[in-house]
Amino acid sequence: MSQRNRTMDLIRFEPLDSLFFRDGRPYDQGEHGQADVASLFPPPPPSLVGAVRAAGARALGWKSGHWNEAVRRRLGDRESLDPLRFRGPLLIRNHGKANTCLFPAPANLVGRSESGTIEPESLSLLYPGTSGARCDLGENVRLPSAERIAEGAKPLCRNGWWIAREGLERILQGEPPRPDELVHRSRIWREEPRVGIARNPETRTTGEGAMYSPRHVRLAAGIALALEVDNLPSECRSFLESGPHPVGGESRMCWMRLDDCGLTLPKSPPWPNANGRIRYSITILTPADTAKPPLPGDLDYAGLRGKVVSACLPPPVVIGGWNSEKRTPLPLKPCLAPGSVIFLETDAAIPEPGAIVGERTNWGFGLVAVGAWN
Repeated sequence: MSQRNRTMDLIRFEPLDSLFFRDGRPYDQGEHGQADVASLFPPPPPSLVGAVRAAGARALGWKSGHWNEAVRRRLGDRESLDPLRFRGPLLIRNHGKANTCLFPAPANLVGRSESGTIEPESLSLLYPGTSGARCDLGENVRLPSAERIAEGAKPLCRNGWWIAREGLERILQGEPPRPDELVHRSRIWREEPRVGIARNPETRTTGEGAMYSPRHVRLAAGIALALEVDNLPSECRSFLESGPHPVGGESRMCWMRLDDCGLTLPKSPPWPNANGRIRYSITILTPADTAKPPLPGDLDYAGLRGKVVSACLPPPVVIGGWNSEKRTPLPLKPCLAPGSVIFLETDAAIPEPGAIVGERTNWGFGLVAVGAWN
């Protein structure tokens, strides 16, 4: 577990049209089953990191093929990003002259929602239960519970709800957010089914398996993707803003705008001290690349100090990637999904705001918010 204590450049990705980021299913020309191929959104960190580094390499004179030593020294290689450091990606929306981050609703926030609206009186928070239960995780497991759960209430993260920074800060302090601090996914982006057919450029004909139908993503007005980067070469900074660049699958184009305001992450509250033990929570903001999911009793999980007491975990997000040198997909790996919440106890120091956990943190994986529970 570590954190960043430096000033980073913010890159805003503003698409010219729709976007497409492939999920874990095969998406190769000539294969069957290319109907209704969903886009993974928000995109995993390597998708945007790769777009920035490719644009940076073109700024340094790269045309095609392998990067030379001069480019790798400035932008890193496939195994290591040094000297670059990234944080994100996150979704941001314009509020006047300020940018507000949007995060997936934490998995411990439950409530009733219908037709894109929230019932305020149904909102409540889950925390580790006071008594243990016997289950497939073992004996005396403190499953998440609440003093009051409205009938029909479900984790809002599973119904497509997102939350503004101010609302997430309330949750980190142990209070439910206000309904106006919650935003449904339909107001952030929408999916657009597309149909295409591959043609042989020489014969101008098609063949079997040439039909495909992806589902693209179109961002709502005022919404952008944001990624912070450290140690970006000066030659690359001006080139990024010189024109649109390909981002994600199917070479969809985005403007990359540099902004020096940076990302404003949720503040951490004071932590209650229970008989010498500090109870704190970790809310995952970007996918966390950990060796395994947290289990009750785990010590120093993913570099976090203390013992895991309980957790609220949505389904993992499976992330692969693309090897541009070998032109082959990378192996798929499950990661903790944004919105996952882990509850811990410790008698040592706790992480500070802006902490990162797990592996591949230089790529943007494992950004977390730190809260309290009692």
